[in-house]
Amino acid sequence: MRHIEEAAVKTIAFFNSRSGVGKSVLTYHLAWMFHHLGMRVAVADLDPQAHLTAALIDEERSEECSVAQPRKTILGAIEAASQSARFMIPHIEEVNGIELVPGDVGLAGWEDPFAYAWRDCLDDDPRIATPALLLTTAIHNIAELVRSERNADVLLLDLGSSLGAIQRAALVAADAIVVPVAPDTPSKLALSAVGRAIDDWRTQWDIRRTICDARGMSAPAGRFTPMGYVVLEQAANPRRGGFGLYTLHAASLARAFHVEVLRDEPPADADPMCLAWLRHLRGLLNLHVEARKPVFDLKAADGAIGSYAAAVVDARAAFENLAREMGKRAGIAVPERD
Repeated sequence: MRHIEEAAVKTIAFFNSRSGVGKSVLTYHLAWMFHHLGMRVAVADLDPQAHLTAALIDEERSEECSVAQPRKTILGAIEAASQSARFMIPHIEEVNGIELVPGDVGLAGWEDPFAYAWRDCLDDDPRIATPALLLTTAIHNIAELVRSERNADVLLLDLGSSLGAIQRAALVAADAIVVPVAPDTPSKLALSAVGRAIDDWRTQWDIRRTICDARGMSAPAGRFTPMGYVVLEQAANPRRGGFGLYTLHAASLARAFHVEVLRDEPPADADPMCLAWLRHLRGLLNLHVEARKPVFDLKAADGAIGSYAAAVVDARAAFENLAREMGKRAGIAVPERD
């Protein structure tokens, strides 16, 4: 498995084939934390469920973006990028300093076109291969345009929960992957499929990238290197306390990530690939949804009182530590607080 190269990572995908592990929650909170730390942040919602978009903009505005002609969503951007090599800047919603390419539930209907395009990239007939390559690299070209247009320090991609063709094209556009996991057995078992997909897709992309180069088309390196995993405890376990849950799953998650995803030996001690174990979201997520703000920005007026107030402080420190660790590994300068 490749390691993150010295060149700064600019596009980070949050990816796991298992649903309910907190991909959108993590993307949302890290976008806000990077922003709070003084970075220029862009996010693209590539999950057909569009949970990240729902968290950042209200329902009325989301609907306006989806029904506009052309669509002011990631799907509208993909449609434009797949039809011409002259790429147009996608619509970007500015949300209090965060740049968002809104999600679109209609993206789910593009699973087959992305799958057929991946196959047709290898066709000898340029009339078939060229449109296929344009669609396959559309997300990459959108990402490049968003980053350059808004001069973003980092672009975060929120992916859907599957091993489908849309996720494959999104990973091709990413420099690095963060894998959100839950502290449970299904998350551990899902890492096997995630690891196989990453290996297979990278090998397959290397062939297609050669074709892009031969045709003079813009193509990503296809690095999508695993940066690490983040464990989110989103609900209390009535039978096991926090430390019990940690001791039960920490070693097995570390082993599964190293063996199934990195293809190397698991560490004997604490796992350096565990970017964070977030234990501070219990009870705060409902407040975050109601207040439409990150858990670490919740106030007493939002219901963050008593033990919740202490959890907010803990969450703020945990997310800041996570953001700084990701910046360090990505080679991105995260400003120090004044």
